Amino acid sequence: MNTRKDTTLQTYSNLVLRTPAAAWQDTLFLVGCWAVSAWPWLCGSHFIPYDSIDLSYPQSSFVVDSLRSGDWPWWNPYQFSGTPVFGNPQSMIFTAHTLVGVVLGDRYSLHVFDIVTLLHTLVGSIAIYALGFSFRVPRVWLVTSALVFMVGSVATSRLQHVSQIISYGWLPVLILMLVTMSRRPTPTRAVALAILGAFWAMNANQVVFLGALLLVVVAIYSYRWTPFPKQLLLSQVIALSLASLIVLPLYASMLETIGASSRAGISVGMSTWSSLPLLVYASTFMPSLYGNLHSTVWSPNDITENYLYIGLLPPILLLVAVIAGVRWWRPAIVAWIAMLCFFVAYSVGVESPVYRFCYNHLPGFQLFRRPSDAAYLVNLLFALGLLILGKSIADRCILIERKTVWRSMMVFVIVLLSLPVLGINLGAAATPRGGMGILFDSYEGLVGRVLILFGLFGVFFRLLKRTHRFVWMVIASLGIFLTLDISIAGRFGGKFTGTYSAHEIAPGYLARDKTDERLVDAWLAEHSAPWSRVEVVGGVKALGHSSVEKWFGTQGYNPLHLENYRSTIGAFNTMAEPRRFAAAPDEVFDARYDLLGLEYVAFYAPILSEKVDNGIAKQARAYRDALALEGGSMLKTDGHYEVWKRPGKSLWLATADPKKPGKLNPAPCKLIHFGNVQVDIACRMEKASQLIIGEVYAPGWTACVNGAAVELMRYSEVFRSVKAPAGPSRIRMSYRPVPFLRWKSCPA
Repeated sequence: MNTRKDTTLQTYSNLVLRTPAAAWQDTLFLVGCWAVSAWPWLCGSHFIPYDSIDLSYPQSSFVVDSLRSGDWPWWNPYQFSGTPVFGNPQSMIFTAHTLVGVVLGDRYSLHVFDIVTLLHTLVGSIAIYALGFSFRVPRVWLVTSALVFMVGSVATSRLQHVSQIISYGWLPVLILMLVTMSRRPTPTRAVALAILGAFWAMNANQVVFLGALLLVVVAIYSYRWTPFPKQLLLSQVIALSLASLIVLPLYASMLETIGASSRAGISVGMSTWSSLPLLVYASTFMPSLYGNLHSTVWSPNDITENYLYIGLLPPILLLVAVIAGVRWWRPAIVAWIAMLCFFVAYSVGVESPVYRFCYNHLPGFQLFRRPSDAAYLVNLLFALGLLILGKSIADRCILIERKTVWRSMMVFVIVLLSLPVLGINLGAAATPRGGMGILFDSYEGLVGRVLILFGLFGVFFRLLKRTHRFVWMVIASLGIFLTLDISIAGRFGGKFTGTYSAHEIAPGYLARDKTDERLVDAWLAEHSAPWSRVEVVGGVKALGHSSVEKWFGTQGYNPLHLENYRSTIGAFNTMAEPRRFAAAPDEVFDARYDLLGLEYVAFYAPILSEKVDNGIAKQARAYRDALALEGGSMLKTDGHYEVWKRPGKSLWLATADPKKPGKLNPAPCKLIHFGNVQVDIACRMEKASQLIIGEVYAPGWTACVNGAAVELMRYSEVFRSVKAPAGPSRIRMSYRPVPFLRWKSCPA
């Protein structure tokens, strides 16, 4: 060895200690880093905001409560006067959250829900580590790769999109299983891969769809190292066939539900709002670039999608690989770069011909409209790239000299701080949005981190020059630095985490078995019913809250709306937009609302104040005044909401007058049973009539009259109706969400 070369770090092959003891040590270290990065949630002071608390937790809570009460959670009667769950890709049914919730029962809270969400990133990071360990990747690259996956980019900013975080967390496990099976293909491993793959695919979203493309590439590439190509092909066919059979019923229901929803008509132009400008990728190495830690946000679009920070250490390791002279034409590196370029190009959406081509010409791509979701795959590929480059260095036994590390650091600093084009573009984008101060703050944070990292490397070189017993200290210190580097920028405060003390309904989700009887929630849970529904106007309770507290609402929050309900009644997020009525903007007494059984309207008290001057507030005040003018009255208030009685009578069970089209009369019927997936009604008609029930018509609902299957018809496009015979009759409506399992039969 050339003694003039400073080989303080020696080779990264010698910095590995590839032993089971080292693997357990690193695994425990990763668990510790996860606990540090997740501390705001683990200690119970913070929660994951936005879609997690507004959509995913209420959906999961409904699923868990339904299963524990002995009812199937295929249909949710508490939102939009009834909405499909089984065929909804964001159903939260087939998740670890459901299993944990059923086991914990009343102790299943938002706190537990968030911890289970965060655990998925830990599981994925350990799978990343195991994958790299199996390929003898140097330890520094190995731990850094696992941490990038655990806390980098989307694993911090996109925690609110729970269904996608679930898919993101399980994807490395599937990659690991594919690689393991390629080394020794067996039927047992094929079946195990099929079961986990089906479980993963049941939580259908764009991360699953794009992740499947990555899995296909890994499956094909695995033939390069397998000694059993024929057995591997057979195992892959078995796994794919079995997984397809398992998910077939669910996917058939999803396609039918989506076809009947407002999502069926999306176009490529609707992806504009979620297309990432290339300038967003500056946030990959600049902490808090767009104001995620400040009150002012100047990001090009959604701040949670524009945060891509992976910390300072990963780019430096990539530069170390460049300067050390890895062979970039190696097949694994070429494949990695190609996939990374594809997903980056896809993420910029309508600004790239890649996304337009895929959307317009390749099956499946048109089902999704958020190209920014490719950022999940970009972050995963950053992590996998560290494994690939680290293995390349180890395979060639490249000596990593101190000069190589220092040069990489200096190049990194020059790139970050001396690129005039980047600086000019960032400044031009920040100025009109009032973000210049935040841009400078981000640069200051970057400089501070670089100085700390320089100091750490200086200390490490001195320690390692004396003895290599400090290798673990180097790895642990760099790992902690990377964890804190990202967590301070995104996890310990700011836009990606909320505090229970500052939220209106989050504290109530901590103790589900202790409902305050003074609140409107308890009153509505007691007084609302399918025939006495409530419409919530304004505030966070206009979102998914009804699914948690179990009161029957006509609105809610869910990206998937049945088209017949949306176009006839209106499916609104009344927290974010004014309520619009079916017949005219001010028509609050349309007969269709009588048929829905709309009896109460709950107004968010602050927007009724004249001090609030926006479209939502003006509409709410006009709505309340119209109710008061027609004889409505306020029944309940808790300081946050006012519940008003809506004038008129409920026609939830009605008969159509054959002599007067459009006229409805109360039906001589009685409700025997109302569940998620079955409605049982007893009637005594004077003559054969069309019975109309104020429940939403959707694919999957079937009807039986006196034990015989009958046609379930639509009334006014949105309601269910059947022909009821004269005399006594028993009418049962059942929800069967799987199209090919929907036979014409009736229970005895």
